[in-house]
Amino acid sequence: MIITSKCIITDVIEISETLKLFEFEIDKYMPWEPGMFLHLNLDSSKFNPDWSNSRPFSFASYGDKKAKILVRKLGYYTNRMFDEMKIGKEFYIRYPFGDFFLNDNRNKVLIAAGSGISPFMSYMDYIIKENIKSQNYLFHSVKIEKESIDNYYSVPKNVILKKFVTRENTKNIPNRHIEKKDISNLENRNTFDYYICGSELFIDKYRNILEENNIKNIFYDYWS
Repeated sequence: MIITSKCIITDVIEISETLKLFEFEIDKYMPWEPGMFLHLNLDSSKFNPDWSNSRPFSFASYGDKKAKILVRKLGYYTNRMFDEMKIGKEFYIRYPFGDFFLNDNRNKVLIAAGSGISPFMSYMDYIIKENIKSQNYLFHSVKIEKESIDNYYSVPKNVILKKFVTRENTKNIPNRHIEKKDISNLENRNTFDYYICGSELFIDKYRNILEENNIKNIFYDYWS
């Protein structure tokens, strides 16, 4: 069932000049599964919503009518969001959509770059709120260190974070992209399910790496 609901911004966290985490309260709340997404419309009205101008965003939270999305400023629409979505701003969403589900207790390896981590934030909320005891690894590659997930989110204890920074020299963090050896060195790597979120190029790269390691259970979610 797809719901249309009014929302209101309750908090905005500026992570970097081009990355923000928006928190908003959903008027008509319905639970969603971690990994699902919404359509957001800055221009819709209650009586005549025009959803042709909406944009999809993965939920970056789980299990609460105060939801979150992680937004990268890339183009006209997200520039508008950065300018207009202040605390108290009202807008509409339609939700939930998608079939990239992370709603089980199997051990997982999560691979993402930048804002592609959004659905994995939803999954980590799920781990905390549903008391999931699985073992998980999170590989997160960012261009600058301040965008690393642990700077704005409390990673659960049963998620081992592997950080990579590609455009800065930082201490104690590999200054490179995620490489084949990082995955090859995982113990019992064939006992995990693998989830990749990012651009088509990013997914193809790491899916090929996983297949070269004889990994079978691979799931992915493209975004453009």
